[in-house]
Amino acid sequence: MAPAPRRPLEMSPRTQFVAPAVLFLGLMSIYAATACRTVGPGDSGELTTALSTWGVAHAPGFPLLSLIGNLVSHAVRASEPALILNLLNAAFAALACVVVADAVRVITASRAAGFIAGLALGTSRVFWLQALALEVFSLNALMAALLIDLLCRFLAGRSDPRSVAWTLPAAALVASTAVTHHLTLGVIALPVAAAFVFIAVRLPADPVPRRTWLEAALALLAGLAVLLYVPVAAHFHPTLNWGDVHDGASFMRLLMRRDFGSGTLMSPGIVVNQVLMNGEGAAPNGLRHFWSFWTNLPRDFGWLFPITAALGCAWTARHTRPLFAMAAGFAALLALFFTRVNTPFLPVFDRVTEAFFVLPHVVLAFLAGCGVAWLMDLGERARLHRALTGGLLALGTGFVMLFANWSRVDEHDNRFVRDFGAHLVAGMPPRSIFLSTGELFSNSLLYSQQLVGYRRDVSIVDQDLLTLDWYVHQTRGRVSVPGDPGSSLAWLDQHAGHSAPDPRPVLAVQLLDGSYAPSYRLQPLGIWSIAIPRDQQTDPRDWEREYSGIIRQWNPASLDRQYAPDSWEASEQIFYTYAIGQLEGLRDVVQAFASGPVVFTPVPALDHAAHWTRSRRADVLGFRSDFLRICVSDSLVRVTNGDARQIAAQAMSLADSTLAIDAGNIQALHAKAALMALRPELADSAAELSIRQRIVERRPGDFGELMPYFRLALSLQARDASGSIRQRADAVHQRLIRILRICAKLDPEPQVQRSLTYWSQPLEMIPSLR
Repeated sequence: MAPAPRRPLEMSPRTQFVAPAVLFLGLMSIYAATACRTVGPGDSGELTTALSTWGVAHAPGFPLLSLIGNLVSHAVRASEPALILNLLNAAFAALACVVVADAVRVITASRAAGFIAGLALGTSRVFWLQALALEVFSLNALMAALLIDLLCRFLAGRSDPRSVAWTLPAAALVASTAVTHHLTLGVIALPVAAAFVFIAVRLPADPVPRRTWLEAALALLAGLAVLLYVPVAAHFHPTLNWGDVHDGASFMRLLMRRDFGSGTLMSPGIVVNQVLMNGEGAAPNGLRHFWSFWTNLPRDFGWLFPITAALGCAWTARHTRPLFAMAAGFAALLALFFTRVNTPFLPVFDRVTEAFFVLPHVVLAFLAGCGVAWLMDLGERARLHRALTGGLLALGTGFVMLFANWSRVDEHDNRFVRDFGAHLVAGMPPRSIFLSTGELFSNSLLYSQQLVGYRRDVSIVDQDLLTLDWYVHQTRGRVSVPGDPGSSLAWLDQHAGHSAPDPRPVLAVQLLDGSYAPSYRLQPLGIWSIAIPRDQQTDPRDWEREYSGIIRQWNPASLDRQYAPDSWEASEQIFYTYAIGQLEGLRDVVQAFASGPVVFTPVPALDHAAHWTRSRRADVLGFRSDFLRICVSDSLVRVTNGDARQIAAQAMSLADSTLAIDAGNIQALHAKAALMALRPELADSAAELSIRQRIVERRPGDFGELMPYFRLALSLQARDASGSIRQRADAVHQRLIRILRICAKLDPEPQVQRSLTYWSQPLEMIPSLR
């Protein structure tokens, strides 16, 4: 059915550009006020670097975004490189809202309904948040909106050969971005393409000319030409050159994301590790993320939005069935897509998952606009003024969420990643090799080096990528790579050993395998640690001076910034807490060795940490206690038995103080249990078992904690007449088996199945517990 004729209250042609301009400028003003002023979280550091240095970002490379971004960043120079690209990202988001508004106007002949739909989308929580720092999802939203708009124009003008002649090739050109930008666009591109073909072959007048189909095919190929950005950029060997594309095979590997494994959103190994550490509740079973998407709509858009979206779906079923079929096909593909969204159900991963809500939100905003138009029609029939009905609907959607979401998404004061990068490199020795792991460390340091100019002498080696041949090949151009690049021992023998062939300081936050432990240890110095031979002793006073000098370079104000408790930034602040707790513990050791009071050089960060409260203060004390425990157990410093007894007693006291603030603090629980097992004067088997029971309840799949718990429980069960010790141990064992069964479904890796088989035996039969 063709759209209704223009209503008297709609805007005249002379003012047809006023509403889109108001919507775009209004949203851009909002986004500019709340945008991140520097590099943002997640992949923003990597993308900003790629879009400023003609680099190739992680698979699938995002050639369209990279091409546009590099043209903009090289044309507009700024003191803060990330800001220009953040505003470009915001412009993509605002344009997407304008295009959604136009699609609603075209198909319903209601400009007001379109404006309301665009405003609702632009002020929704997830969409707004993704608009504020460089990411791939705002451009993806713009392309999805363009596909819907072109389909609506094709429907509205299908009796006009001129309309058919340009909308079909234009849609083909936009659809190519499913390959040149983000494959998730296929979730909407496929239903839109099916609707185009269905309508085209059933046109009541002349069929679509062959020339138009040919032009559409050529437009599709023209759009794919953007892919050439990747091999051309890779040819010049930029600093960021993911995939090292040099032939067709490496190009396809990049585009198909084969380095990420099974076609899921996240590596199954990472997911399994999170489920083991956090329990069954973290498992992304079935369609949990799909249902979460729907149940979060009121939180993101307000309660009125889902109602208008449902009404819009009903409206398309009554008035334009091709659009209804498109929406139904989209919903089916969306459900299928969410079966591959395997991020753990944990707050730290929420932002990763929510980013993929943006594209379906675009479709729902379009449907909501159709629903608004229908409600305005119904209101007019009930003799309500259209302006009144539209105003109430606008207030109940976009305007109310503008105020509700502002404080929840505002990023203008978020300097976390840039500050973290500066703090991370503070005090690193010249020509260091930093064995990184995790996007926070790699991306923050990459941005600091390439775009801010900090510490370019430090070589970043990403441990997570050392299993990939192309990455090892690239790394050989910067550092001397050992014969076994996946072995931490090989890296340290190559660079940090007494007879290393290429002596360079080797730094890490953690090493992913334990092969280094017999020969080397990690000596903490701020956020990072330096690897030194195990037989090399360090004077505690010299160590404390070096450590304090590093922490003094930090900006204390950045440590105190408040982030939402469930935000990514709040979870990553633990690295500051860790470093400060370790320094306080080191000062405790220095004081223990001194014959009298010791005067330490003031460190502003420690003064700020002294005012932290609740869980953050507990974390500092917990890390401080655990540092003292490591000093006793791992020979970080040479101590006599009397010194060890004093340090261990202080560690126990700190652990008790920690647990008085936060009874579930894992560091304090671990320190107490380890000290009871290590120090004869602190031994108390019953108390140790109780503490280990609390640890394994928090970390049900942590084998490093489960092994000593099960051994202790088996050794004590003979003295327990009630049998309660064995009952609790069996309950922990059965829970572990349930979690391993979940993990075996999440990851086809044979090692997971072998672990399940191994732990499914009775406890007495498990070899490692005998």
